Amino acid sequence: MKILQINKFFYRRRGAEIIFLDEIELLEKHGHEVSVFSMNHPQNLPSKYSKYFLSQVPTAKITMKVVPKLLKSFYSLEAIWKLWRLFKVVKPEVVHLHNIYHQISPSIFSVFKKYKIPIVLTAHDYKLVCPGYHLNCGQPCPKNIFLHAWKCFVLKKIKNSYLASLGVSLEWLFYKLFRYYERNVDLVLAPSESVRRNLIEYNFPEEIIKVVSNFTLMPENTETKIDENFVLFVGGLYKEKGTDLLLETATLLPDVKFVVVGEGPITLPDLPNMEKLGEKRGEELLKLYRKASLLFVPSVVAESFGLNILEAGLQGTPSVASNIGAIPELVKDRETGLLFDPFKSSAAADAAVLIKQLLSDRQKREQMAKDAKIYCKRNFGADKHYQALHSIYLDLVNKNKAAS
Repeated sequence: MKILQINKFFYRRRGAEIIFLDEIELLEKHGHEVSVFSMNHPQNLPSKYSKYFLSQVPTAKITMKVVPKLLKSFYSLEAIWKLWRLFKVVKPEVVHLHNIYHQISPSIFSVFKKYKIPIVLTAHDYKLVCPGYHLNCGQPCPKNIFLHAWKCFVLKKIKNSYLASLGVSLEWLFYKLFRYYERNVDLVLAPSESVRRNLIEYNFPEEIIKVVSNFTLMPENTETKIDENFVLFVGGLYKEKGTDLLLETATLLPDVKFVVVGEGPITLPDLPNMEKLGEKRGEELLKLYRKASLLFVPSVVAESFGLNILEAGLQGTPSVASNIGAIPELVKDRETGLLFDPFKSSAAADAAVLIKQLLSDRQKREQMAKDAKIYCKRNFGADKHYQALHSIYLDLVNKNKAAS
């Protein structure tokens, strides 16, 4: 089958890009012809399709100078033109979108409709129903789209900037008013039941949503686990990932070593019991998962999945995590890990108690590690993901041929 995969970044930036790139590899392993459309970036991986990629749209720092380029988020003639050229060469049977917001934009839907190609979109976050990506941070967002956009602006939800928040809110409102995604996408893949429920709650059409869980190509640990007695945090250093809770909890446990893997706009202060390693990938990350006693996931927004929990679970490392979003779908409380409420005033103290509890009971920790590995393998395997994805593609392609 000829499949076109589209995402605005073509390097292992965050969870969405990891899934996007692993999905390409998975599909190619099963003999499919996969082409790619993305944006040029200095960190991009090599691709024979890079000559069709969009020119880079800078978004790291939003100033008035970059506003003209950001207008592409409403409608990008460059994206339409380059995608049209790519279409003529690769002739895909189905298109799979990932994150196209801002840099690529839904203006590319016109190309798909011209060629009558079915469209699949993976909702890696809540952008379809929230301009700020995350829906809420302890408090529900307004259901009214105008109030929702206004809240995003006044609270500076995007990069803590009024200018960035205004631009993103207006862009989101534009596409919501004209129902671009609702009218053009054939099927939205929700990586968890939590995402499906939240999309429906915020008025996205239920009939075009299907749950297809994420997966990882990271190999499981088949050797005896060497526990080096430390707590591991893996994730971007952003407020929504629970950096405040991480610091509070580490402060409450001065005798427990915390190892932090990740980068972001927040600079963590130096603590005597905290080691900050920056970004780690591949074999280095794999070794850390295998050596850690447990993974700490103190997120304060509804995660759409929890790839770090899956990766850790396959290495025999249980999690202590927030009981919000999709996390309870990956961590079965008191079976494969322990959950706590991140919005309670005692959240850090509660998390500290659970961490200490697990660290002091080796037998319990080893049993949870074993159960976590079994649970992750059974429910989030690459083969299961491929079968679900291939079935969806095949169904859409066959329906498309029948309608032609």
